[in-house]
Amino acid sequence: MIEQEQVNAAIAALKEAKEQPPVKSYASQKEAVEAMRDHIADLHKRGWSIAAIAKVISDAGIKTSSAVVSSVLKPRTRRPRKKVSSPQSEPLST
Repeated sequence: MIEQEQVNAAIAALKEAKEQPPVKSYASQKEAVEAMRDHIADLHKRGWSIAAIAKVISDAGIKTSSAVVSSVLKPRTRRPRKKVSSPQSEPLST
């Protein structure tokens, strides 16, 4: 579990003064990183790479990867599947 102190330290490391709502703990690494989405997006807009942002968060005590930061920053959208139509069978002529 990731504790609030770790999240607060990462937010401070990202140099953002916005206050986060108090959260007791996070169940997963991705949830903790999602709590920092606004701060991450701000740094990314300023030219920081996803790898550099992930390193700042990791150095602040929350082990994470570029893939997790990227998935939070750019969530994948799923398109609905197209229905596959079965080919119409034609009667055989002999």
